Amino acid sequence: MSEISSDNLHHFTHSFEVLQSILLNGFYPHITEEDISFILIY
Repeated sequence: MSEISSDNLHHFTHSFEVLQSILLNGFYPHITEEDISFILIY
C-alpha cells in the first residue's frame, strides 16, 4: 500500500464530496476558488 498522508487523504475526500455534491445537486453551495483549483490540479 502506497503511503498517503492524512492531509492528502483529507483533500481527496473533500474534493470527492464537492464533486459528489455537484453531481447530485448541480451545484456546490459554498465552493471556493481553492476548491476549484484543487479539483483541476488533481
